This record gives sequence, C-alpha cells and structure tokens, in this order.
Amino acid sequence: MSKLTKLILRPKQFFYDAGRKRSGKGLPTARPSTGANRSETNSFNVSHLNVMTAPRVLLHSGEGQPGEAHMSMWIRSFEESEVPFAVLTRLPKLYNFIRKNWPHVSIALASKAPEVEEIINYLPHLKAVFYPSHTGNNLHLLRFNHLEHVFIGHGDSDKSGSAHKFFRAYDQVWTAGQAHIDRFRNESVDFGHVQFLKVGRPALSPIVKALDQVDPELRDEMRKRPTILYLPTWEGTFEEQNYSSLTMSGELLKAASGMGNRSSVLVKIHPMTGHRNAALKRSDSQLLSLLKDVGVVGELIDRSEPLDQHLLRANVFICDTSAVITECLAVDAPIFVYRPQDEYLRFTQSAMPPDHFAYVFSSTEEFVEKFETFMKEGDTLAQQRAEARQYLLGIEETRANRFSDEVRRVASLAAHGEQAQRDTAWLAVRGMPREKQQ
Repeated sequence: MSKLTKLILRPKQFFYDAGRKRSGKGLPTARPSTGANRSETNSFNVSHLNVMTAPRVLLHSGEGQPGEAHMSMWIRSFEESEVPFAVLTRLPKLYNFIRKNWPHVSIALASKAPEVEEIINYLPHLKAVFYPSHTGNNLHLLRFNHLEHVFIGHGDSDKSGSAHKFFRAYDQVWTAGQAHIDRFRNESVDFGHVQFLKVGRPALSPIVKALDQVDPELRDEMRKRPTILYLPTWEGTFEEQNYSSLTMSGELLKAASGMGNRSSVLVKIHPMTGHRNAALKRSDSQLLSLLKDVGVVGELIDRSEPLDQHLLRANVFICDTSAVITECLAVDAPIFVYRPQDEYLRFTQSAMPPDHFAYVFSSTEEFVEKFETFMKEGDTLAQQRAEARQYLLGIEETRANRFSDEVRRVASLAAHGEQAQRDTAWLAVRGMPREKQQ
C-alpha cells in the first residue's frame, strides 16, 4: 500500500507509522532519568500513550503532589466530555498516581522540552492544551503556535495568584463564573487579547443537581445540629499569600463544637500545607489530637482525597480565603470565612466581597460572636448566597454541563491557526459592555 493510499484509507495508521519512522524505532516506551535523583526511575515514558485514539486535547500538569488533587478534579470532567484526550505529566510521582487511579487513561511522562516535542509529533490530531496550574514547564507547550492554550485552573478565589500577568501567556482562560473575570478587569494589567469564558465547575455538577432535589426546609432542620467541615488553606508560596487560619484552628473548632449542640467536625487540610513552613507538616494529626483531648467528635479527611466527595457530609463550612469557598457554595450552606487583616497580604477583588454572602471573621472572638448569632437567629445570608452561587460558581453553567460543550467546541477547531466559526460570544476583559458578557 502506498503512503498516499494509506493516508486516505487509514489515516490513523499513517500518522502512527510516521511517528515510528521519525523516531527511528517507533514510540520509545521509557528512558532512564539523567537527572540528579535517579530513584524516580524514568523521565520519559509513552508506553501508555494511546495514539490510536487520536487525542484532540491534552491535559497538562507540571506539578508533583499538588497535581494529584488537580487531576482528581479534571480527568473525570474530560471523560464526561467524550472528546478523545490524553494526559501529559512532567514528574514520575504524578504519572504513577494517575496510572494507579485511572489505568485506562492515555498518558505520557516527559520531563524535558525535546521529549515534549516528540509527544506533540505523535499526536497529529491535537487541537488544544489545557492547564490546571501555572508551572514553569508550561512553556514547553506554550511555544506551539498551532495549538490553542486554555487555562482552566484548579479553583477560584480572591488570592493574589488569581489574576496576574502570566495569564497573558494563554489564548483562553475558562472561569467558573463572572467573579474571576471581574478580578482581571480590576487589575491594572492589559488582558485584552485573552478570551474569557464561563463554564461553571463541572466537578461539582453532581452535587448541584442532587441538592436541587432536596427540600429546603429539611436542610434548615439539619442545621440545628451542625456538621462542620473545616477547610484551612496552606501558608502560601510567599508571606503575602498566607491566608491560613491553621494557627488559630484549635480555638475555632472548640468554640464551634461547644456552641453547636456538640456538633461534629470534619477537617481537611490543604495538600500543600507545610510546603513553606515545616512546622505545619503535621498539623493534620496535631489538630485531630487536640479535638479528641477536649471531647470534640472529629474526623480527619486525607489531604489527597477530592473535596467534592465530602461536601455533602457537612451543613456548615469554615474556610479561609481560597478556592474552597466556591466549592462550598455548591452545597448552599452557611460559610464562615477567615479574612486576615494583615496589611502586607494581597487580595484580588471581584464585584462581590465575601462578607456579602458569608460570615467573615478576623479573630477567634469575632468568629464566636458570629457563630452564636447564627445559631440563635438562623441563616440570615441565604438570599445573598444564592446570588453568589451564580456569580462565583456559575451555577447555571454548571447545571448545563457547559464545560463539556466547550471542550467539544475547542476539539473541533481547525488546526494550524485556522479560525473556525464560534457559536459562543467571547468577551474581552476591557472595553466590552457588561450586558454582552456571558
């Protein structure tokens, strides 16, 4: 069979054979690491990259352990889109985690830029790369001009990292709701070329739809005996990003349990806790031990477990300034948010501050006061929280599975820079009237 005939009749086989010929010996399955840490076995592995499925989109993570939570959030959502996709990881730890938990997923491991280029050459049908976090090795993919580069993130919050200049490296930024877009609008940076689109939070869709079937009066009755889920964030890469309440967590939870008819407490520590401050590495067990000593019924949730699996277990949340606020909104339950008052901390700003829909506190004393008022007078912020669910979470987009629709749209875009007709109205960060924003 000639090459032309094969291209016409068996295009998948043609490109597969072309990849084998280009490499000289086909797809290499693995290469030994040449880095300093040889204990991490391989730095290049494509033995589980299935080119026969003709992946149209690529989910990339340059993270180590933090990437476990990101992948737990996004792999399921990409599977639900029914678009052929592959995963590219840059570190063996995350590669092995995905192989263990999703053995059926097409995946490659490549630590170096030339290896990334090889993988792109093996995927001739690829149209877009999706990024759940900012890592330096994103650059190894961003240089491919024929691909669309889409930042999807791993959360939504007022942290300073939610809107900064590096976002200008992407073609598109997909957000949960309007809040994240407004954070960009409020920064003194030109994001005019970036296309923004609201897609909701696909991982929270089952929770949103399940709660739609629950009688609101039943939920109000359940809140008389609170089950509290405490979700402190980590200490941040820099001190200006340290929004964590962990150092006051013992007092907070003792107070909440004592006022809430001996309410039970669930605790899930952020996976990155202790990354900058080694004294916090054992905060999980230390906090659980403290609760037991004072007679509080507590349960520690493993750091690596997806949060969405535990949200419905609680009817009151205690959070820091972080992306979990948006996730808790899916449950439509009272949220108490720690907002430190230190002058050196940086926040981004949307059009709806947390104190509009959550019970914000900056000290243990303020928390006790607001929690006592909540137990006596009930949930006075229910209506404002309903507004926040759409503004921050994109509740309607979540219900409508907008993310899957948009992945399918991106996957159908013409390759090599050709512009396809878009059936959605894109918005620019600057200059477009708000009534035209989606």
